[in-house]
Amino acid sequence: MSILIGLKHIHEKKIIHCDIKPKNILLAAGEHHGFVAKISGFGKAMEKGSSEYGDGWGHVRGTTRFMSPELIGDKVLDYGADVWAFGCTVLEMLTGERVWAEHAKDFLSKCFKKDPSRRWTVDSLMNHPFVRWNNEYPEEEEEEEEEEIFEEEEEEENEIFEEEEEEEKAIEIEEEYPKEESEEEDQK
Repeated sequence: MSILIGLKHIHEKKIIHCDIKPKNILLAAGEHHGFVAKISGFGKAMEKGSSEYGDGWGHVRGTTRFMSPELIGDKVLDYGADVWAFGCTVLEMLTGERVWAEHAKDFLSKCFKKDPSRRWTVDSLMNHPFVRWNNEYPEEEEEEEEEEIFEEEEEEENEIFEEEEEEEKAIEIEEEYPKEESEEEDQK
């Protein structure tokens, strides 16, 4: 809801964000409840009615997979482009999948055949890799993969931490037992 409130606010200020996507949604601590989502990444934003905006035609801004059809096809920029991108963002957040991943596009192309005789049946769709991966992926395997990733990251962090600890100990030893000037001269 807080993302929609943010979009409403910027649209009321006549600003089109032009790049709504998961990377540009930040979470901030909320006052009374968990987190509040905040919109960031205004580098491609445009003010509707500004000289740069003109009549709204000829603009292609944003991240391709989040761009609305009218923005890609007709190069028309309006508030609806942010709404489309928001929908794509929600879809990615819900599924954990890139919105227009190849297997997702293939799945949709099977659903949207204009000729009904060429359109896939429900049984065929149920066996499509997109559906199988999203619905039948064993949770145990997923948890094991996540554990392996976390273990690898933890090992890397531990190695870095151990190296830093060794460097700190070496510095402490040097500070605790500084070399005598005469010892340094003898070594030369």
